[in-house]
Amino acid sequence: MNTGYGNVRWHVTVAEPDITSFVPQTQNSLRAAIDHLSTMPTKTSLGEAEKLLGWKLEEASASFLLAPDMQEWCELDSCTFDAMHALWSNGIVGQELGYWYTALRRKANLSLTDMRRYVELGWHGVGRARGINLLSLFTVHLWREGADFRGDAGQALFVLSICVQFGEDIAIGLCADMRREHSSLEALHRVCLCVLETKRDTAHGSHLARLQAEHVRSFAAVYGADKVRPKLHYSLHLQQQCWKWGRLVDCFTCERKHRAFKRVARRQQMLARFSQQCLLELASAELRSKQPAKRLLWRLDGRTTENVDVGTALGATAPATLAPRALGPDTISRGDVLIPSPAEAFEVLGVTSVDSRILLLIHVLEPADLHFNTTRSGRSKWTRASTLRLHAVHIESVASAPRAMHMREERIGNTTHIWLLE
Repeated sequence: MNTGYGNVRWHVTVAEPDITSFVPQTQNSLRAAIDHLSTMPTKTSLGEAEKLLGWKLEEASASFLLAPDMQEWCELDSCTFDAMHALWSNGIVGQELGYWYTALRRKANLSLTDMRRYVELGWHGVGRARGINLLSLFTVHLWREGADFRGDAGQALFVLSICVQFGEDIAIGLCADMRREHSSLEALHRVCLCVLETKRDTAHGSHLARLQAEHVRSFAAVYGADKVRPKLHYSLHLQQQCWKWGRLVDCFTCERKHRAFKRVARRQQMLARFSQQCLLELASAELRSKQPAKRLLWRLDGRTTENVDVGTALGATAPATLAPRALGPDTISRGDVLIPSPAEAFEVLGVTSVDSRILLLIHVLEPADLHFNTTRSGRSKWTRASTLRLHAVHIESVASAPRAMHMREERIGNTTHIWLLE
């Protein structure tokens, strides 16, 4: 007789992509779970009940979720799942990159050396990946057959799109049997792109649940539903959280604050008061650092110069002020490549202020393969004419556009062909 979960009515596993198939936890159900755990007579029965309920009695009882003084401030529905940890920090991106690399080694007989040679064809980081040594993302310390990709969140973020493009350009051509692994990795890449775009504009979040369902199906088809981990299920909550809070938040900024803690911790000499002193210094620093509302308005940043010709070309009555970047709700810098649509992309040459308007000075790129740009999410092909085509656009009209993370250029005749990866 089969006594597995298949006979349990309404049972679904973490491989189920429809989040509405699950019953949400509430503060009352948490209290009921803890009350039940507290009645367990033995350690064995307690351990089994904890495994089935998903809560640890000791840890949950001592947490802020059940602290009487915190009930008016924070309950279970105030907690959110973090996109960074679900996807990039020891998350499903690292897991699937590990599975993909293992298949790459065993099916296509390709190695890290082949991947490094591909990067050396001219790929370099732009935008948030500017200054990253891409070869450092392909080392034996990060990649091992039969193991997850071992990079941190930033490395997982930067390496994914290159691996997708390597799969299409190299792996599938050498081994058609890699198509299913490639399709799953490509579907995961689309999910990650949607999350990043939703951080800039929540309207993109309307596509997230559909893209996640497509990825779950592709992943389970090639690797098996039993390989789906809880973090993939956690990520399915991101769209609901985005609608609830009106924004998609993650821990990238919070994690960067670990540096501040390390600076404070190194100065501490009284270990008996280590925690209290660190918390006091960090909290005091936050209170002292005032952030006026105007910081959310676009403004020039960096060394500025005045240019009469640019001001005249833009129809201004005074010289234009030029700067290498603009700060505001985001940062846009010289050298960034923005991709508003499959038919439109441009390189940022600088930022200017003309008659109180913040404009981007751009060089427009032409689509080299519109069909490719339309059918490959996050990957596109363009050309750059040898003659500079200088234009200006209002920064707010394009600030939420997707941005390239990696770029490769190849000169053919008088035309430069450009591959962009987001």
